[in-house]
Amino acid sequence: MPRRARVISPNGIYHVIIRGINKQNIFEDDKDRYHFIELLKNSVDDFSCEIYGFCLMGNHVHLLMKSEEVHVGRVMRTIGSKYVIWFNLKYFRTGCLFQDRFKSVPVRNTNQFTGTLRYIHQNPLLAGIVRNGCRYTFSSYLEYYRDLTCDKRIKGWDFIARDFTYSVLPREEFLRFHEVVQTDSEKEVAFEIKSRLRRISDERASDLMAQISGCSNASDFQAMDGELRECFLRDLLDERLPIVQIVRITGVSKGLIQKLR
Repeated sequence: MPRRARVISPNGIYHVIIRGINKQNIFEDDKDRYHFIELLKNSVDDFSCEIYGFCLMGNHVHLLMKSEEVHVGRVMRTIGSKYVIWFNLKYFRTGCLFQDRFKSVPVRNTNQFTGTLRYIHQNPLLAGIVRNGCRYTFSSYLEYYRDLTCDKRIKGWDFIARDFTYSVLPREEFLRFHEVVQTDSEKEVAFEIKSRLRRISDERASDLMAQISGCSNASDFQAMDGELRECFLRDLLDERLPIVQIVRITGVSKGLIQKLR
């Protein structure tokens, strides 16, 4: 069955989401995140695109960007292929890392633009990782916060196109707008939902996986003997970790984990 054609944004602005295959983590450590951000920065120069916001989570990435001269598909394929090659070499793995092709949602008006930017910046708060967006390193919110508060102690990301954002959302309203609690409809599309089971961050869950299995990342875990891997998966289930979180930190399919449960 042929793929459905992408909807083209009339102004070239898109909300782009890429996710790990089987919802597994696509970042194993901070070096991975810094490398991906460097690829984002390079894309601004290489393709003359603009990035207004981004957030790197454990198993997915959000971008708010504009690409007119070069189609957004080419930009994301370049970023994705370079990152996968680097990731596979680093962790001695082969094959796909991202789930199918990336998702792109045209951003058609100012309300959608500001709401999307707030949603992207509030992802770490929804996931319970931080209580304040300025405490999350791998998000463009740092650049806006540093600029608006003149806090030079904070390292921002200087490739963010702040001027356009301020033309849509005035500087004096930016921080106040981002403090507003998300609407129910925004919460429903969040990719990180707090579990009713054991609530710990992916970083702590990965540490727990390492203690149980001796594997420091998903690639090592997937390379284990099948029977031994299933034993460790049962141990993680016994620790009351949500299935979706086990999928993220191990890269094992959701179906297998549900069967073991």
